[in-house]
Amino acid sequence: MVRGSEPSAVKALAFFWIQERVVTITHTYTRCRMKTWQGKWAVVTGASAGIGKAFCIELAAGGTNLVLVARRRDHLSELAAMLSPRHSIKTETCPTDLAQPSGCEEIFTFTQRKGIEVDLLINNAGFGA
Repeated sequence: MVRGSEPSAVKALAFFWIQERVVTITHTYTRCRMKTWQGKWAVVTGASAGIGKAFCIELAAGGTNLVLVARRRDHLSELAAMLSPRHSIKTETCPTDLAQPSGCEEIFTFTQRKGIEVDLLINNAGFGA
């Protein structure tokens, strides 16, 4: 080992440890906060990928029932099939294109028809793609 390199290695290790602790604490805090919605229904738009999918995973881990909304029916079905048995929650998929003027009405009609009272909306549908 080169003399004088120890402090930077120690700093790097300490920084990594601090980063890891912050991530763990943040993750634990997020999980605890998601428990607030346990047994309730959330509608998550943009649920098939990215941040929307991450919200679904965290909410499901906290016991929240989910209405998954996105354009891609196959991705919604895969996500629902993964989350329902893993977290013992109810999931419904509502493939809808929110870029269309009728998109919001479709979600409203879907939840009404299923008798779902929505407690939380995460409006995460993307723009562009």
